[in-house]
Amino acid sequence: MIQLEDKLCEKLREDGTEYVGFADSGYALGNFLITPFSRRRNLTAEEREFNRTMSSMRQSSEWGIGRVKSLWSYLEYKKNLRVLSMPLSMMFLLAVHLG
Repeated sequence: MIQLEDKLCEKLREDGTEYVGFADSGYALGNFLITPFSRRRNLTAEEREFNRTMSSMRQSSEWGIGRVKSLWSYLEYKKNLRVLSMPLSMMFLLAVHLG
């Protein structure tokens, strides 16, 4: 079975353009995920600025996702959602468009 990260990488590179996703520090750094620099050590000024910028970008998208989930609660009910066997992205995009 194809792993989720492999499937996402395949889709994100379909048109030859390299895309990346911003994730919080709970995710592992991967082929297409960028995570903040760890605060377990002293960060340089550039690393702190990167973390601030990345946090503000993630915050606005999380607000949007929260709005969609509040308007379309079906997308929140995990027992109904099967990542590789349902058109979840289509359902989400439809919810964004109608929201």
